[in-house]
Amino acid sequence: MNNKNYKIGLDIGSNSVGWCVTDENYDIVEKKNKKLWGVLMFDEQQKNVDRRTNRGARRRIERKRNRIIYLQEIFKNEINKVDPTFFGRLDESFKQDEDRKYHDKYTLFIDKNFNDKTYFKKYPTIYHLQKYLMESNKKEDIRLIYLAIANCIKDRGNFLNSQEPEKFNVSFDKESAKANILDAINELSNYLTDDDNLLFDYSNENILADNFDKILKDNYEKTVNDKLNLYKDIFVEDIKNNKHFKKSLYEFVLKALSGKTISFKDYFINNLEDESTKLDYKISEEQEPQIIKIMSEFKDPDYLINAINKLSEIYQGLLLENIFKGSIKSLPEALVNRFNNYKQDLKELKRLVNALPNGYEMYKKIFIDSSEIVDNKCVIPNNYVHYTSSYREYNENGKISHKKTNTSKCSRDDFIDYLNKQFGFKDEKDRVKNPELYDLVHKPSFLLKPKTHENSVFPYQLKYQVIKTIIDNQKKFYDFFNEKDDDGYINEDKILSILTFRIPYYYGPLTINNKYVKGDEENVASKWAWLVKEEGKEQVKIRPWNYMDVVDDGTTQNNFIKKMQPRCTYLKNEFTLPKDSIIFQKYLVYQFLNYVRINGNFYFNADEKDKIIENLFLKNRKVSKKQFIQYINTNILKVNKDTESDIAFKNGALSEDIPSLSSLYDFKKVYGSLDEINKHEKEIEEIIKDIAILQDKDSLSTRLKNKYYLNDSQIKIIKGFNYKNFSSLSMRLLNEIEPCNKDGEIIHKTILTLLKECNSKDSQAQSLMGLLTMSPDSLANEYDFKTIIDKENGNNTSDDLNKFVDELYVPVCSKRAIKQSCKIIEEIQKILKLDNFDNVSFAVEVTRENQKDKKQKDSRYKEMKTILNKIKGFKDNYSEVSNNFNELEGKDEGKVRSEKYYYYFMQLGKDIYTGDSIDYDKLSDYDIDHIIPQSLIKNDSIDNKVLTKKTFNEGTKKNIYPFFNKIKLFKGNNNEAKKFWKTLLDNKLISSKKYNALTRTVELSDEELEDFENRQKTTTDQSVKGFMSVLKDRYKVPDKNIIYSKAGNVSYFRNKYEIYKSRNINNYHHAHDAYLNIVIGNIVANSYKNTYIRFKASHGESFQDYLIRNAYSINPEKIIDNYFDNKQKDLLVKIKENIFLTKNIFTKKRTTYVGSANVLSGVTLYPANGENSGIPIKNGLATSKYGHYDSYNFPSYCLLKSKIKEEEYCLEAVPAMYIGNNEKYFNKNPKYKDYEIYIEDLKVNTKMKIGDKSFIITGKTNDSYVILNSVEKAFVLEDINKTQNILKTIHNCEKLIRYFSNVIIKINDKSTKLLSSIDYINNDVDSLKVINDCFNGNYVLTNEYIKNPEYDKKDESKNNHELCLKNDELDELYDYILNLYERSCYKAYNSVYSIIKNLKLKKVFYNLNIVYKIRVISELLNAFKTNERKFVNLKFIECSKTQSGVLTQGKNIIIKNGESVKIIYESITGFYKKVINLK
Repeated sequence: MNNKNYKIGLDIGSNSVGWCVTDENYDIVEKKNKKLWGVLMFDEQQKNVDRRTNRGARRRIERKRNRIIYLQEIFKNEINKVDPTFFGRLDESFKQDEDRKYHDKYTLFIDKNFNDKTYFKKYPTIYHLQKYLMESNKKEDIRLIYLAIANCIKDRGNFLNSQEPEKFNVSFDKESAKANILDAINELSNYLTDDDNLLFDYSNENILADNFDKILKDNYEKTVNDKLNLYKDIFVEDIKNNKHFKKSLYEFVLKALSGKTISFKDYFINNLEDESTKLDYKISEEQEPQIIKIMSEFKDPDYLINAINKLSEIYQGLLLENIFKGSIKSLPEALVNRFNNYKQDLKELKRLVNALPNGYEMYKKIFIDSSEIVDNKCVIPNNYVHYTSSYREYNENGKISHKKTNTSKCSRDDFIDYLNKQFGFKDEKDRVKNPELYDLVHKPSFLLKPKTHENSVFPYQLKYQVIKTIIDNQKKFYDFFNEKDDDGYINEDKILSILTFRIPYYYGPLTINNKYVKGDEENVASKWAWLVKEEGKEQVKIRPWNYMDVVDDGTTQNNFIKKMQPRCTYLKNEFTLPKDSIIFQKYLVYQFLNYVRINGNFYFNADEKDKIIENLFLKNRKVSKKQFIQYINTNILKVNKDTESDIAFKNGALSEDIPSLSSLYDFKKVYGSLDEINKHEKEIEEIIKDIAILQDKDSLSTRLKNKYYLNDSQIKIIKGFNYKNFSSLSMRLLNEIEPCNKDGEIIHKTILTLLKECNSKDSQAQSLMGLLTMSPDSLANEYDFKTIIDKENGNNTSDDLNKFVDELYVPVCSKRAIKQSCKIIEEIQKILKLDNFDNVSFAVEVTRENQKDKKQKDSRYKEMKTILNKIKGFKDNYSEVSNNFNELEGKDEGKVRSEKYYYYFMQLGKDIYTGDSIDYDKLSDYDIDHIIPQSLIKNDSIDNKVLTKKTFNEGTKKNIYPFFNKIKLFKGNNNEAKKFWKTLLDNKLISSKKYNALTRTVELSDEELEDFENRQKTTTDQSVKGFMSVLKDRYKVPDKNIIYSKAGNVSYFRNKYEIYKSRNINNYHHAHDAYLNIVIGNIVANSYKNTYIRFKASHGESFQDYLIRNAYSINPEKIIDNYFDNKQKDLLVKIKENIFLTKNIFTKKRTTYVGSANVLSGVTLYPANGENSGIPIKNGLATSKYGHYDSYNFPSYCLLKSKIKEEEYCLEAVPAMYIGNNEKYFNKNPKYKDYEIYIEDLKVNTKMKIGDKSFIITGKTNDSYVILNSVEKAFVLEDINKTQNILKTIHNCEKLIRYFSNVIIKINDKSTKLLSSIDYINNDVDSLKVINDCFNGNYVLTNEYIKNPEYDKKDESKNNHELCLKNDELDELYDYILNLYERSCYKAYNSVYSIIKNLKLKKVFYNLNIVYKIRVISELLNAFKTNERKFVNLKFIECSKTQSGVLTQGKNIIIKNGESVKIIYESITGFYKKVINLK
């Protein structure tokens, strides 16, 4: 047993885990002469969106195919009586004649007097057939009946409208549409904040309603652009008055209703899971696949989906009103009319074109040519050829020689625009050129096809009417429609059910858990299926007509509810509450009230909280910030004002998002009084849960009636409630478990009770986290919930790691990283021979929590532009500020993103403390000051920083806080300062949080300082919390042994002591960070602990006074400074030695199976091109005729050994379909007859070494394999300083290359290009001048250095590392890299090494200017990367003709004399290895 104390550090990323093991003295532990630190690389776990989208598409295709199969089963016997091969011919219709089983001349009909020709002549479209059958009262061919019904069954239409098919009314309901617009806007407005410009006047739904007659006129036939212009005309006055029409809700709603494609990035970018995602929506296209993508990519998508559905109802209603105008009574009739109109329009267009002076050329251009020459380039025109997606090739005699489908398509809008351009019609004034042609092209229904994307908005009820009418007309001639099958189902009902059936969403996959026994709640369902069939019907297949009789609906629904309910974050066996749970909402309200501070103090006792709830929260379904402030001022403070200057939040400004008791408010309508609600509390919680899960209102109604015995009026009210989503907390956690005191005695109070009753003395009892993290060190009374929670959870660990992690309440994309971290921990335990982790502490990196500020920095320029509009109305003259901004606009937006320029504009050019005008040309004379000093706490947010004169900051303001009543502001007129700050606040140039910090007059309370300190020891990141729960629950690591190491603290340490990381060199930085997490994490945590213990021992002073008097700090940066500058310089040397002088760190790329068991998942289907290549779409179908797939999925590889030549091997990929049966794959292929399997199941990323070339296999391309170099580049020189300097040079190069990529060079008055694309490469005066001009003063470039102008003014006391990069430093780095690449392991990759060798021979590097030397260095660092394929592109200095970087290995491996070939298996850490030497 190993009783030594160890520290394990982890740096967990989305695609990597860095790890390190040290002893108590921060020495890295060694085993078998190997230091225990390393890096595991793996592919980032992808989001579910692609898989979900593909699965949704696959299921839609499968269900469509099944519907046709079910229909054929019903019609089969009747059709076989007249045509036994009918369905066989249909199934083979896509095949060419020689490949068919039935070699009849025609496909559909082979009768003597009726064949395909006569059919299409009589019925040009399927709509003609349907119309005919709907009107026919005589017996018709059963095959025609099938074809008409099959078309309706195949494309059913949408299910947006809930009307019964028999009662469906196509007339447009204006009142309903008006309500839908308002509902849609209300839903969308949930995404808006006070700062958003997506404004919409709620009265404007009346404008649309009042103009519906105008909208209705020819709406369906209008082009998309015409529709949008019509809507804009209706709202013309509002748009004129709304400066923010672009990217507003106006534009969103109008674009949606007109059928335009909408990019959500333009409107709701902050609500996208990934801001780089391209997420579009088009109301006229099929909804289901678009909704699936929205659900995957959009944060809290329910409001958006609800709004889309409301707008879709309006869009559908408008279209149907136009389709069924006049005497038209059915959908087929409307579409036949459109076909006839199209035919007439085309005929007329051809006539008018032929009548033009250049008629022949114009006709050919519009109707025949598939391409045309414009400006000596071949372009694809938007002509009729591409509008109809087909063209014909003509022979020299002018006859058609070939018809071909063209994949290039254009829309009707594009085609009409093309015609207008050809005919010279720019606007209505051009009508005089050719009135007849103009009127034809601008006719609303001009060339509107019968089948368009907009047909997807047809409701299924219209198809139902077609089928029902046809069957009613024909069932008197065909008895089989009324026949019953063996189970008693009538064929007519079965046919209609195929159309109307939708799988209830709570059924899930239509498979069952065969082990399920009714009543056995422990064995409910498998992971992916929970459906249960009625007893005795387990083997009955589910069909649209029998599902209600076969499926045990109630049990299935209950299983679904359990499946959908997440588990509590703290009590692993408990289900969470919905976010709309009354208990959960009370918890949020109590915690919110506990966080409110008035004049800096905690204010509300339990009675006051009850009064606020009764008089404010129960009288308003949603409480606004304004309402809350007004209530507090009027009823608590008894003052007549509505400002929040005295009212703040625990950690700053009062939150905009005030919680509500909306559910309690709602259920008063159902039960009448609070007393009745309290009586039915448990029942109401169950109902809220059901509402949140059962989104189908019909299913909900049934459940409400059967389970809760509610009456119809109550059910109707409840159906109107729209609750969604679940919290992460359970009922038992909040309102049932009771804590122990220090003596282990139960205190009969729940978390909810304690939150309600807490007072100013119970600072930790004011929040859930405070209660759950109470310790003996706490100032507050101790409530030990942890012991109770641990007891409740018990031994809640699963032997199956995957199952354990899968159950965690963390983002899916984090689970792979957590699993890999666990495997690393388990192997470290094995290496160290540990029985448990009692003597092991863990330091885990916590991501920075100021990512919001980082995102804001990227949008500062846009924010600045709004200032110009704001300052025009001010009384003071801010024209100079405006002029300064105008000078920057379009020239050097980078300056605005720098802090000093940002605060200059945000403060309207005034010093925040003195009120003096800031000298715009001398911003270096000003400081960025922290309002609350860094000596107290660490707060680098925008809300804590201002711009002020250095002399005032250092001489007057210093580290005083609060300062408003202690120093002279605005030359002694402090009220004038406050007035100016209020002006900034009112115009949203500063936040209320910053305003409160500036005007504060009371010291930081003990509570605030404690709270800051506690935040440094915890995290809100769900992924990190999930991993911590794994450490505690699975590995039984005590709380005291876990340290949260903030990433920002490690980053600060790296920058201060110039221990820079580079992601371009190697992957070692992950292991370095894991090591630094141990060191820095422990230093900061120990400092907090010691400072707090000393403070507890002191008496009679505040925490702030104590810190100032003893020169202590709880700012982690100050703690790090004090520790290393004053105490532990030896430790700093040790850290640098480990990081700068270690050449070998374990690095491993996770081996895995790639792809899936689905052999064709993610591959591309190519059309036939006359060549036999690729993989057939079906066995036996020639690829030359029917197209092909480009490749299989290859999840793994086999190494084959030659039976003939002993030294010859072959590496071959195995398709997914042969997983577990490799021998069958190789035996069926003759080319492998002389080989036998030597090693099977080699995973992707398996490491191999052939001679000096060490690599991992990453993929297959033709007969070669794509590989990655596996030898990390170690930049280690003979001493610390030399290594540190060369890494600093690389760091500066990387910083500059990012800057260069956005720098624009002005070529002439009209032309600009990126610096990276211009060849000013020489170190001459002209080149340097051009580049310096484009730097706009941000950098200065000479033939000796490039530096930031601030470099010479840097203040070492402020750790202000400005950049200066010298020419000789780059030359030294260049020489080092070239010498490094002379190692045999890199020279083995000739395709890349040859470029580097050429660069070395040409000796061009030393004559380049610094900018281009940096570019060369950047490209060289891309070579031989171990974690990604990067190209080396030296074309710009003519050292290569192409860019190179993809490393490959041929599949044939021949062992040459003396050469070793090895396959290397490594454990998860890389510590254990198994080597197979082929030689």
